[in-house]
Amino acid sequence: MGVLFEDDFLDGFGTWPLAYIPYGGPDFGELSAVAQTVGSGGVEAYYAAWIAAGDRTVASAEAANTAGHRHSARELYLWASAFYGASYHPLYGAPVDPRLVAAFNKQRQALDNGLALADPPAKHPLRREGDASLPSSSGRVCRREAADDHFHQWL
Repeated sequence: MGVLFEDDFLDGFGTWPLAYIPYGGPDFGELSAVAQTVGSGGVEAYYAAWIAAGDRTVASAEAANTAGHRHSARELYLWASAFYGASYHPLYGAPVDPRLVAAFNKQRQALDNGLALADPPAKHPLRREGDASLPSSSGRVCRREAADDHFHQWL
């Protein structure tokens, strides 16, 4: 028995979002609810529970954004991104599981939606690899500029 999940393997991945809590990430109750949904289920139940949590959270973010609540929408999109990100790690292997790709794409879209609602809007950083530009999950993003001072925040 792990910290949240009954299966130690799944707990190893499912507890990663705990690290986001101090930074405005999903709260413990949300993460615990996903673990309870998974119960004694395996990887399929784990994936389905995280995807369902992400989908519900995106729907809430869209409703908040439509109602003009940008800050709430931004936070909810970022939560959804964390949920989707947690869903696919147990799926890594060869051949590539199409659910991994689908969850990764949902994670990126939710993250991009959340970044777009920042004030000022932020863009997902790109990393150059030869002739290609690859999406990156971290990098310097300029958040505010004053005449003689520059403030950078790491995402």
